[in-house]
Amino acid sequence: MASTHPNSGLNQNRSVIRINWDIIAEIYYSIGQRPAEAGGVLGSGGNRIDHFVFEETSRNSPVTYTPDHQKINRLFDETWGPKGIRLKGFAHSHPPGAISPSGGDLDYAKRILRGIEDLDELFLPIIQTVPDRGVFTVHPWSAVAEEVVRLVPTQILLQGDDDGLIRLLSPELRSRLEAEEPLDCLMLDPARQRKPFRRTASGAQASTNLPTRSQIFERVTDAYDLERMRQSRLVVVGAGGAADWIESMARAGIEQFVLIDPDTVAIENVATQQVYLKDVDRPKVDCISERIAQINPHAKVTALTVSLDDLNDEQFRALCQERLDGLHAGQTLICGFTDSFPAQARVNRLGLNLGLPTLSAQVYLEGRGAEVTFSYPGVTPACQRCVTGGRYRHIREHAQRDDISSRGTPIFATDRLNAIKGFVALAILHHGTTHPRWGGLLARIGNRNLVQLRLDPDLAQSVGLAIFDEVTRGADKSRLLFDDVVWLPQEPENPQTGFEPCEDCGGCGDLRLCEGQFESTQIAIWRVAPDTEDAPATDLDAYAETTAHHAEEGSCAWGSGLDARGESAVEQVDEECADETVS
Repeated sequence: MASTHPNSGLNQNRSVIRINWDIIAEIYYSIGQRPAEAGGVLGSGGNRIDHFVFEETSRNSPVTYTPDHQKINRLFDETWGPKGIRLKGFAHSHPPGAISPSGGDLDYAKRILRGIEDLDELFLPIIQTVPDRGVFTVHPWSAVAEEVVRLVPTQILLQGDDDGLIRLLSPELRSRLEAEEPLDCLMLDPARQRKPFRRTASGAQASTNLPTRSQIFERVTDAYDLERMRQSRLVVVGAGGAADWIESMARAGIEQFVLIDPDTVAIENVATQQVYLKDVDRPKVDCISERIAQINPHAKVTALTVSLDDLNDEQFRALCQERLDGLHAGQTLICGFTDSFPAQARVNRLGLNLGLPTLSAQVYLEGRGAEVTFSYPGVTPACQRCVTGGRYRHIREHAQRDDISSRGTPIFATDRLNAIKGFVALAILHHGTTHPRWGGLLARIGNRNLVQLRLDPDLAQSVGLAIFDEVTRGADKSRLLFDDVVWLPQEPENPQTGFEPCEDCGGCGDLRLCEGQFESTQIAIWRVAPDTEDAPATDLDAYAETTAHHAEEGSCAWGSGLDARGESAVEQVDEECADETVS
């Protein structure tokens, strides 16, 4: 008599659905860890199912699962569609013993197949969950569009890294997988787990029963577009004072991080950065990677203990635009938070050449003030070099060292700056979405891509930055203003605005035109001033590095230089924003 085991291989005429192990893992840790009914959307960017979004806002009862159609349509229109990701089906759980699609499931599948003409099969795996059955099972079914839409059992072929779940398989199923045989049913038994921990991508240990995304982000489901954030990638150059900001972005739902920093934690960093005594002498990027895993174990971190100079343009492009850990970046933000001015300058050129937005930041002397600069092709007409052009000219014209110390900067100045960076990052990453708070914010900010913070009421005297006094001219002098922010409009540097054309963007006013225009971003940008033409290049490099102080670690000597640009913009601010608060 033939075997009646569900994986006996008798059903060779069944269609085979290829699906990544990491998708099974996401289903296991979301749908599989809660009672029926719950579900999520399955998608494919190629020849296998490689995308899954758990439905946190679906309407469920113990016997029904109703998808949130409005949210799913936004997912298709704004995230999956532009990246060529196609709908492949829905995974959802049924009560114990109900291992095939219901009549309601079939009716729903019919409507979808009739509405998408080039979709002829909708994958509808039925899940039995751990809370309901003590084990996790996947029963693969499909709705097939022929003369009539009908339900047929299918098989699944698992591919890619098993994410540690292979330990939960029976020996028989494991051997079938090793032989690359498709399965009629997949069963994962938590009782087979031998080790209480599993390794995360960053090397940290986390509980086998990982919390689901919906559990982690339960209280912020409306605060961000979490699917958008999940698909976003941050490429961060410099992970010192920005450590707290990086961790906060993980709390905001970012799941793709590339961290670039050659430094290790020093004892003196404990008082100035988000590090601890246990981190001393360890690479900064490794310390942050472990903390990200403790915030969201679903996040993927690529940690590089190298300097930006160690990466050529093609390597950096791959970090921004290629798949990392199997994940495609829906949008990428390049961040320059280093204590090297040449590195900060290259971040601007890299963003222009790749057509990607950039974000940079600095604190001024003793943390009495701070600034954030950013660019977004198609939104900001001025690149970051245009915004800080006075700084470039200062360095180029004065081949001398700057002895201003970073001592005296309070930790709260760093915290305050990180908060503003977070708001700007959310505006950039949500740009073009329908999120009610963040979706239209970048368009409203527009060309105001120099953001200055006053953290000392006497900033004009202590640093020489008078822009706040100019902006608040005529204000009630009986009240004290500080810890305030001004968003200053910026113009591209070109003859029409009174400058030589910007050497990075050409002063074109449309940064989209700069994409692919650099033969190399690893270029020397420092020329010796005429009266110091005999000065060696190394002197200029050292000067650049000592005067371009880190956004969170150093101080800034160019308050007056930026003030000149700021004051010229005050009348424009007054004219454009007389009835609008932008700080």
